[in-house]
Amino acid sequence: MAQALVKGGLRTIEITLRTPKALDAIKAITREVPESIVGAGTILNSLHYKQVERAGAKFIISPGLSNELIDYAKDSEIPLLPGTFHSKKAIHILNFSLLKQLVGSPLFKP
Repeated sequence: MAQALVKGGLRTIEITLRTPKALDAIKAITREVPESIVGAGTILNSLHYKQVERAGAKFIISPGLSNELIDYAKDSEIPLLPGTFHSKKAIHILNFSLLKQLVGSPLFKP
């Protein structure tokens, strides 16, 4: 599937850590489809962050932001894209160069 996405022009792929095979998928796609940009989603803590770094993720997406993630991200070369549903949280995370706006939030306007 990753090869088809890249061939169709979609190089950036997010693999969420919601399944037991997510780390294996990140490793496999990174190895077998090197022109892809594979990131990891649903990162909740520094252990997840470390695991996906080792698996080869090029970016990290979290559904929110914690002090633990902030502290780990500061020392990591892999960028963190925190997600937010609320404008108050968006202001807090504006120090990040990128963030993921979660669909269905009050900030989302199609």
